Amino acid sequence: MVHLEDLRRCLEQLGGGFGASLVRAWDGPVVLRVTYPYPARPPEDIGCVLEEGEWWFAWSDGRTIGPADDPEGVARVIVRDPWRGQA
Repeated sequence: MVHLEDLRRCLEQLGGGFGASLVRAWDGPVVLRVTYPYPARPPEDIGCVLEEGEWWFAWSDGRTIGPADDPEGVARVIVRDPWRGQA
């Protein structure tokens, strides 16, 4: 949960109309719910997954975004392209 809180703070610092709050997904883990400044874009639940001994941030569909020890970089990916971080 510490990683998600770090990511929340980074998104807050970047601004741009993005919202983020820690929530417990329906009978699941705590996730970071990101709301976008675009009305047509639904919120995205960002989680943390453990892969090969390292924590990664992941989209709600399980695809990884970036390493959990780089919340600033992951926040930039989310802000740069809110439609799934594709650069």
